[in-house]
Amino acid sequence: MTLETQMDSNNPDTWAFHLFVSEKSSDTDRAVALLEQICQQYLEGKCQIKVVDIRENPVSAVELNIIATPTLLKRHMGCEKRIIGSISDKDKLLSRLGIEMGG
Repeated sequence: MTLETQMDSNNPDTWAFHLFVSEKSSDTDRAVALLEQICQQYLEGKCQIKVVDIRENPVSAVELNIIATPTLLKRHMGCEKRIIGSISDKDKLLSRLGIEMGG
């Protein structure tokens, strides 16, 4: 099963986040921690978070047309959003993902 198929087969209530990086680092760990916090605080824990190192899994990057790292790919209810670059600012990330802070 490809990564794209895995993302498409998610429950429609679940937010799927795939963070594409060129190597795992402390920045990656902080980004995942922020995503986990957002999932718990705003999305009732209905999230799947996967980190994809494109050096270890280049096929996934090609399949999904990932052209830069880091890239956060979000899929929810048939909609896809890509965020390229740092995702270290919680308020900016919430805004870019379309998640209301009151949620």
